[in-house]
Amino acid sequence: MRTPSGRFVRGRITGDELITQLFESMHDLHFLRDALDGGQFCLALATEMLPAKVAIIHFFDVEKRHWIVASTRGKDSNKLLTMQTPESDDLLRAAARHRRAIVTANGAHATAQRYQALGGARSMNIAPIMQAGRALGAIEIINPMDGMPFTEDEGNAMTYIAEQYAEYLGSRGIVVQVERIRAAASA
Repeated sequence: MRTPSGRFVRGRITGDELITQLFESMHDLHFLRDALDGGQFCLALATEMLPAKVAIIHFFDVEKRHWIVASTRGKDSNKLLTMQTPESDDLLRAAARHRRAIVTANGAHATAQRYQALGGARSMNIAPIMQAGRALGAIEIINPMDGMPFTEDEGNAMTYIAEQYAEYLGSRGIVVQVERIRAAASA
């Protein structure tokens, strides 16, 4: 199968090999400029290691009490940028409440506007970005390239990516300003 960057892989990486590759790759995150560059790095890494059609970073705007799409990756995903989702979104809230990735094997829960804008979702892997017990955001990958549902191993991998990104954001903060998100996407 071909990953979003065009690289061919035999199939999904699992278990220790997956975590080892993520561990080695995440180090580069700390050399990036800001939350949006870091988000693009995390989405690229997630979709390379866990080939998926779409990836999204949501930040939680605590003042306005909603999630805002700050970064995307995948075909037609730019239309989701700056989309706002109520704080009550079932899947984003469940991931934050569990403090680890939520993996769904079928699209029965995929009723949110973001999934409708993408033409539906079959399988999702949503990891909360948490710091000191509060949600900063979430990383979400949707629809594996091979058509098979995401696995718990892949949920653990997403949790790891989100934990490392949360540590990175601890010193840089999140971006919820629509103008900055749009400017970063067009750069």
